[in-house]
Amino acid sequence: PEFGVSFADNHKSYKLYPDDLKDMSVAFGHPVDEEDLIKRKENGYISTHYVCCTDKFPNTFTFSPPAEGVFIGWYSIA
Repeated sequence: PEFGVSFADNHKSYKLYPDDLKDMSVAFGHPVDEEDLIKRKENGYISTHYVCCTDKFPNTFTFSPPAEGVFIGWYSIA
C-alpha cells in the first residue's frame, strides 16, 4: 500500500493539496465546499468532520449537555 496524508482542517487548507489528502477531517463549523466533496468522493477519499475544540456547539466535553452528543449522531445521518 502507498502512503497517504491524513489531517484535521478548520481553515480550508485542503484546497492547497486536493490530490494528496486521502483522509481528511474538517471542523464541524467549516464544511467542505460541495464541488470539492464531490471530487473527493469520485476519487474514493475519506472525508469526515470533527467537533472537539473549534466550536462551542455541538460538543462532547465532560461539561457538554448529553443532548449534544445525540444531536451529533442525528446530524451525521441527515
